[in-house]
Amino acid sequence: MYNLTIRFINSSDLISKLITGETFSLICHTEGMNRAGDGWIGAHAFTGVQDRPLDWCKNLTWERRYNIPVTKLQYEQAMSFLESKIGTPYNYRSIFGILARKRDFTDRKGIDCSDLMLQWLWAAEQTVLNVRPGESWMVSPETLHLSPLFIGRSIPTS
Repeated sequence: MYNLTIRFINSSDLISKLITGETFSLICHTEGMNRAGDGWIGAHAFTGVQDRPLDWCKNLTWERRYNIPVTKLQYEQAMSFLESKIGTPYNYRSIFGILARKRDFTDRKGIDCSDLMLQWLWAAEQTVLNVRPGESWMVSPETLHLSPLFIGRSIPTS
């Protein structure tokens, strides 16, 4: 059996505070562990989708990690998807759409962190949330964290 490792975080920087304030949330970001286990792949403002070292976030205030058991085929599908997204620009329009409460205000070429993670889990054939394809950009990190997929799958953080 293989595992996809996802984490949800919050930190004390200004952007995190803006995200959690607008979404009324405890979580500002989500990302998935890379294939080598030495980094997190996630979508970040200003840089887009990147593979960053495990300790890239120096000011964590909250963190939860989960292992999602998958078959080898599902793991390969998911990791191939995630690796293919490295270099994708950040979807700022979706953030403005959330702020303006406009569901159609998004950039189909960009992606934000929770959209990336939702699609990553879909690539592994996981039932995550009742969200239609094409509308995954509307999911916030906290909304994604509410998925029953994570119940009983929490792992300790170091």
